[in-house]
Amino acid sequence: MQVRLRLPRHFESVVSLARDRILERRDAIPRARWFAWWYLSIGLGFLLLAVRTAIAAAPFWQVGLRLVIAVGFFLLAYAQFRSAGPQGR
Repeated sequence: MQVRLRLPRHFESVVSLARDRILERRDAIPRARWFAWWYLSIGLGFLLLAVRTAIAAAPFWQVGLRLVIAVGFFLLAYAQFRSAGPQGR
């Protein structure tokens, strides 16, 4: 015999909200990993752009600016990989 517990209406909305947040978190992990790869590829693009600019003998500030932007995107990628957790999840 199965007993069904009937919750008051305001508790049902709280349980529903908690269930939705758990499902959002579960779906956010692959999304975080996808954003990490996205940021990593943008950082790599800026790094290659800095190398190309350096080869073209552009002013140092242009090369430095592109390197700073690349490092920023690499840090974003690192943070996203850390928030996504282990690969096996």
